[in-house]
Amino acid sequence: MYSFIASGADLLVAHGQKENFEDIVKKILGELPKGANKAYVHEANCFYFLGDEGEVVVGCVAAKELRNTTAFAFLKEVKKLYGEEKGEGKKFKKVLKKQMERFSNEKEVNKIVAIQEELEDVKNVMRVNIDKLLERGDKLSTLEDQTASLEMEALGFKKRSQELHRSMWCASLRMKALLAFIILAIVTVFVLVILFSVCGTTMQKCSPPPPAPPLPPQPAPAPSKF
Repeated sequence: MYSFIASGADLLVAHGQKENFEDIVKKILGELPKGANKAYVHEANCFYFLGDEGEVVVGCVAAKELRNTTAFAFLKEVKKLYGEEKGEGKKFKKVLKKQMERFSNEKEVNKIVAIQEELEDVKNVMRVNIDKLLERGDKLSTLEDQTASLEMEALGFKKRSQELHRSMWCASLRMKALLAFIILAIVTVFVLVILFSVCGTTMQKCSPPPPAPPLPPQPAPAPSKF
């Protein structure tokens, strides 16, 4: 949508739909820490900045739906080309235009992101919403501190939620075990009641009868006279 090369707070070259982006970009550049990789959300757009130890800052503005990895892959590619060509003015505008067209191709973007292993350090770049900042004229550092604090609180809340979930799971498991024990005890008592009612408390009604006494031995028959 919009991309630029800046030195400090001054725009050296830019390309794309300007709208009111330039004013916002200049305001952010005036407070941007040196060498910072930042992403700021304003309304439906996200402002990306890629700095270094020097004064040069490469940036772009894109829809919020764009992934951080894609935006920073674009910025790194532009920064590399700018360092190689030392392009300025209209000459480098063509480079910006070409790269913006190139990065609108999703397959091409995926290839570039896969190649740029160093992009691991920008996957988790925090997006800071600057809508209120622009309304009140607050400093970026104040808003970033507030955003970082909110993220820490969110992480703490997530951890507490996980601990609560684990505690509730253990309590539920203990309750199920207790319920199973109670059911087993009730079934056992029920079976014993039926058994005692049928066989008696001493189980004599269900015991087998005693064995019959052995018969006395019979005398042998007398031998025949024939």
